[in-house]
Amino acid sequence: MAFAVFQALPSQRENPRLRATGWWISLSGLANSVWIFLWHYEQFQLTLIAMLGLLGTLIITYLRLGIGRTTVPATETWAARLPFSIYLDWITVATIANVTSLLDYLKWDRFGVAPEIWMGIVLTAVLVIAALMNFTSRDIAYIAVILWALAGISVKHAAVPAVALPTWITFGLVALTLAIALFLRQTKKTVR
Repeated sequence: MAFAVFQALPSQRENPRLRATGWWISLSGLANSVWIFLWHYEQFQLTLIAMLGLLGTLIITYLRLGIGRTTVPATETWAARLPFSIYLDWITVATIANVTSLLDYLKWDRFGVAPEIWMGIVLTAVLVIAALMNFTSRDIAYIAVILWALAGISVKHAAVPAVALPTWITFGLVALTLAIALFLRQTKKTVR
């Protein structure tokens, strides 16, 4: 809602970042609608295509907004950048969940590899994505969603140490990479 109001303001008509994202934002809304429709009608194989389309449009939107690379007024940060940081991360996590659900639906045998190993692979992927985001954009809003998702998984599966423990470890490593990235940014500012 904040973005809808912000981008419609007369003062934002010529904002180059908003103009560069308009069609991508519209396409993300379309892809999201298609995904909901497909999921509702249990077309699980097709949901992944829609989800990847949604993820792609949000990555382009994120990059065109210049998040983590340019400085903008606080209103633009709160009304445009923050919502799309959270949205992109939510869809990043949802894409991983969508792949997992689809593989489960297809009764994939994981190439005979134990589920705990696959969970480790997924958690490693989450850690790599988070670390890349931490060191390239230092986007706290994006990382907060990953931390929230990891904490939720850990709490939900607290009775299963084989799930909860590696997930909490990943939580700690993601938080650590964020702290290091923020420290490095602060050090770089101090040196200048």
